[in-house]
Amino acid sequence: MKKLSTLIFFAIILASIPAYSQVRQTPDSTVKIIAIDKGYIRNSSRERVASMGSSGYSRDRWAKVEVKFSTTADFTEQIEFRYYLLMRDRKSMLTGSQTCMYVKKGKWRYTCIYVYPNVLEKYDGGIAGIAVKAYVGGKLMSLYVVGEKRKNWWNTFQGISDTMVNWQMTPFDRSGVERYESLKVQ
Repeated sequence: MKKLSTLIFFAIILASIPAYSQVRQTPDSTVKIIAIDKGYIRNSSRERVASMGSSGYSRDRWAKVEVKFSTTADFTEQIEFRYYLLMRDRKSMLTGSQTCMYVKKGKWRYTCIYVYPNVLEKYDGGIAGIAVKAYVGGKLMSLYVVGEKRKNWWNTFQGISDTMVNWQMTPFDRSGVERYESLKVQ
């Protein structure tokens, strides 16, 4: 019985580790991407319903990509996050960006982006890889990649824009949004 519980424990730990991740920072970086969390959430609730790798599709499921990052400057006026999502068909890449404003120094800062349900359906319902770049003043500060192993894959695809929105443009309730940084009004 003890062997079985130990085996289950290690299986859970291994399942929680991403298949592949890559992190790069510039030596003088004031922004560091710490982690990327990805999942589906239903239109009718904020409940997490599946990991990105699972099969199946529902018209009310949105993809959510949340970025956890840290900053070392007292205040950073603008941090631009550029998102690259390689879809499960491995032929399509969605692109989007958002700018966080007046970000206070800290280790636990968050921003997120959502993908429309219809876009997921069109491109096979899942995300195979995510790359997120953080820029300050036009200079790359941090890059974080999960999923796809091909080197620099985000530079090899023509991006499909206008497929992502920020939390303010979703149908979800607003509880819990205080954790996200202020966004630049477009």
